[in-house]
Amino acid sequence: AMGAGVRLHVCGNVTDLVADFETLGCELVDSDFLCDFAHARANMPTTALLGNIEPASWLLRGTPDKEIARRLVVSDHTAREHAKRVLQKLGVRTRTELAGQVFAEHCEPWWATSEDPPREG
Repeated sequence: AMGAGVRLHVCGNVTDLVADFETLGCELVDSDFLCDFAHARANMPTTALLGNIEPASWLLRGTPDKEIARRLVVSDHTAREHAKRVLQKLGVRTRTELAGQVFAEHCEPWWATSEDPPREG
């Protein structure tokens, strides 16, 4: 590659393929969040890993920073900082505000379409 580093970009869940990626001699492997990064790290100990994450959905589901860190194979501090940046980019301060924003934008309450409340029973 004429002195430049080699980067492999793959899409989708490539967890079952990562063991073979080490043999390619890439300096960096860039994969989707679907890939199990702990498995990838175990199979590519000397390769730099870069991944896209599904940050908003993890935050919406209430995934703790510690679990996000485990999934991404990063420190708790790094996961916490990523979460803060995602919330800032979305214009909210907390995960609860994020959930409220998503609800408000994508769910229509019964009172918006009906004058009568839903009946029980």
